[in-house]
Amino acid sequence: MNLSRYIVVPIVLALALTGCSQPADDAATQVPSPTHSLIGEDGCVTNYDPNVDYFAAQTQFTHASGIQVSYHNSYKTVTVQEPVSGAAAETYVLVLCGATPELPAELKDATQVTIPVHRVATSSATQLPAFELLGVTDDIVAVDSPAFVWSEPVRARIDAGQIVGFGTETGAINVESVVAANPDLFVSSGVADPAHDKLREVGIPVVGNAEWLEETPLGRAEWLKFTAVLTNTEAKANEVFDQIVTDYEAVKAQLQDVETRPTVLTGSPYEGQWSRAGGNSYVARLLADAGMSYVFADVESTGSEQVAVEVVLEEAVDAEIWVNADYMGVWPTVADMGATDPRLLNIKAAQDGKVFNPTKRINEGGGNDYWQQGVVRPDLVLRDLAKAAHPDLFSDVEFFFYTQAA
Repeated sequence: MNLSRYIVVPIVLALALTGCSQPADDAATQVPSPTHSLIGEDGCVTNYDPNVDYFAAQTQFTHASGIQVSYHNSYKTVTVQEPVSGAAAETYVLVLCGATPELPAELKDATQVTIPVHRVATSSATQLPAFELLGVTDDIVAVDSPAFVWSEPVRARIDAGQIVGFGTETGAINVESVVAANPDLFVSSGVADPAHDKLREVGIPVVGNAEWLEETPLGRAEWLKFTAVLTNTEAKANEVFDQIVTDYEAVKAQLQDVETRPTVLTGSPYEGQWSRAGGNSYVARLLADAGMSYVFADVESTGSEQVAVEVVLEEAVDAEIWVNADYMGVWPTVADMGATDPRLLNIKAAQDGKVFNPTKRINEGGGNDYWQQGVVRPDLVLRDLAKAAHPDLFSDVEFFFYTQAA
């Protein structure tokens, strides 16, 4: 099983766009404001006018660095800087259904998608919570691995046969299953796959979701707006993300002046190696914002690197807190950890019983909500980590994703 597919926008307010101010005697040339009468119940233009700006609600990305959006009356352009790992930037043209805009020459060959989309195939469970937050889970028709899905409304659609799975045991995409679901588009998850070209050949657009490349928690969460620009739910996305930012910053602010910042270790060994997160990584940012001192904060890297277990054990033996040692619930107790490698019990956090893992929300199929809802709700993740590090300041809240190893 390839867990990387499951592991690993301040807000611009919705703009009520109006036509340019004109003298009264020139009123006939004014561009009308978008009104409900210009858009049908299906979200499509009823009587297309190229001079009308149909997007009353808009958004921008201010925390995410890997994506930009711009609006052009009846179509949007979305540029993803690295849609697939190591690939060049791609621009997608999202055209409002019922509109026939004249596109500039530089966009003629870009991937085009008719919006709002109503039938989406998603390649990663990390993408699903955005649909739930925006109230558009009915737009999902295919997912990679149904058993991994945590979201209740999405699971209900799976159980009703309204969502199919297309993943295989080898991690490949079953193209026939995707095509049978008849999606408006396929959302990839940052990994190149020959199936993408096959989907394009049969007329299914492929767009890249690269949320996992963002280096900040709020940057990653802001990708929920990517789903919004596809479903024309920008107003809702702005509202939701604004609240996430507010809640995240509130927890962070509560910890700015703490006198003690406990040292913290993250991760665990696997086959003699330890995936060590860099000091400028997404994980390191969360730990710092949670009022902790990361033992490898001086490692100048935005990603993770494999190092020998002995390196970590030597440098982090005095870590006071240990987080994310277990993602799957295989080490519910510290003793279980020691049974795997007795050397782990030499770490101070293990001796003091201060090991915290995001294993509270794992379903019967092995899907962990930490890798799903946690992606778009870093405010909840941060609050959990803050509670682990400073329990006296957060005694009135319960862990949401995390549990403390017994």
